[in-house]
Amino acid sequence: MCPVFHVFPPSGKEKNFVYSHLHPARGYDPHPKPVGIGFGGSTGNERLFIDEDFAKVTVRHHAVDNTYQHGPFFPNQGFLPVEALISEVEVWGLGGEAARSVQTSYKQGGRSEDFLKLGRFAGEDDDGYDG
Repeated sequence: MCPVFHVFPPSGKEKNFVYSHLHPARGYDPHPKPVGIGFGGSTGNERLFIDEDFAKVTVRHHAVDNTYQHGPFFPNQGFLPVEALISEVEVWGLGGEAARSVQTSYKQGGRSEDFLKLGRFAGEDDDGYDG
């Protein structure tokens, strides 16, 4: 199995490029937001959704998405949502020299696991909620 790369540029119709929600609401929410990272589509119906643990990905048909150009993510995708387990994740950083310095200090200190946790909880207040 070889990787296949496709580019899906913005369509110009919508602006739902990236969605990220870290915490469920404190009280009852009849429509809770999914916890994870989504691309395209709409909240709860993202074209590509990665769960909070980076363990599972859900891919939906391009008809649900007006943010990116249409096209299947894989051959014979079909119309139903497809779920798969994630075995590896590759992350590219574009933060410049200051970001590289911070990353290097974490790597040299043997704190790569702490670095991953830091990324998950970035932007939280003491109460655990964004803002």
